[in-house]
Amino acid sequence: MQEVIRLLNAIEEAKAAGKSAAIATVVRVKGSAYRREGTKMLIDAEGNQVCMISGGCLEQEVGEIAKRVLETGESVVQFFDLEEDLVWGLGLGCGGAVDVYIEPFDDGEENAAWLDTVKGQKAGALATVININKGDLKNDARMFISSKGETLGSLGDASLNKELVNFAQEKMKQLYPRSETKVFSSSAGSAEVFLDVNVPPPELVIFGAGHDAIPLANYAHDLGFQTTIVDARHAFVTEERFPHATLIRTHPSGFADKVEIGPRSYVVVMNHHLERDKESLAFALETSAPYIGALGPSSRFQDMVKALKDEGRPLSSEALTRVRNPIGLDVGADTPEEIAVSIMAELIAVRGGYRGGFLNDRSGPIHTDRTRDPATV
Repeated sequence: MQEVIRLLNAIEEAKAAGKSAAIATVVRVKGSAYRREGTKMLIDAEGNQVCMISGGCLEQEVGEIAKRVLETGESVVQFFDLEEDLVWGLGLGCGGAVDVYIEPFDDGEENAAWLDTVKGQKAGALATVININKGDLKNDARMFISSKGETLGSLGDASLNKELVNFAQEKMKQLYPRSETKVFSSSAGSAEVFLDVNVPPPELVIFGAGHDAIPLANYAHDLGFQTTIVDARHAFVTEERFPHATLIRTHPSGFADKVEIGPRSYVVVMNHHLERDKESLAFALETSAPYIGALGPSSRFQDMVKALKDEGRPLSSEALTRVRNPIGLDVGADTPEEIAVSIMAELIAVRGGYRGGFLNDRSGPIHTDRTRDPATV
């Protein structure tokens, strides 16, 4: 999220200064490239660059291409094969291959709507024709699709537009949608279309404002999560302790009125108080949260499950599939900071559909044939 903010600020500054600028976007990745589809960087007319689209091995060349794009006003799709032994004779091969779409900054209404969506942290998608395979379609044609299916612009064919809208809406329903290039065909022709997808940032709701919640909230903020702290203890729920979080001071009796948990919310229960943890767990399981983590040993978690059953509030096996206990990746975490790293690593893995584990134990590209966690797919 911080990278997106830097890019948006750079775009605003370039526009305010009347500078021409180009945007480079990774639109296709094969193998283990450093960045993924949708990664962007800005290059202004003076050659200044904001953000990166690789680990440093593409930026110089992309900057040179951007100069030509700004001179001609015509976008290009540039292919880079990073699996070659030498890149520009400097031995910078990184593995994988990428296509980068480099275009003059577009101030049309479709792109403006897209930037407003990203800035407002809302769901939306921007479709761009990057290559015509056949027919009368037009390169660089654009269409913006809102989360409700409302559109601006056109790709040049009504049936293609309809298919694209359906595809975009399905994408936006996913927990962690990936931008991608896809071939669309209609009676008007066939084209490669890059769909840039944006959804609201993930939310982390932490029940408990103890000392160990502080590094968890801080790391979540750094990783782009909107964080909420829920605890009844006013002395613990303060801006000094949680400067980047939404603070909710309430007992369990106030959860229903004050705490909002949705389909992009991740929940961590860590009150260190059995009764409050039990009520927090029961409340979270009534929501659509895809992940609910209960801190502590499995014996303690089973005590909570039994207590709820004894109270006439049994948890179904289906509901319990969303609960993780103990939580965090098995890295031998001991301190609050290490435990927070372990938990955030698990949240990132769950969000992307990975099991976690050592990359050293994998064979082949790290971004394809990934070991998916069936509980999150």
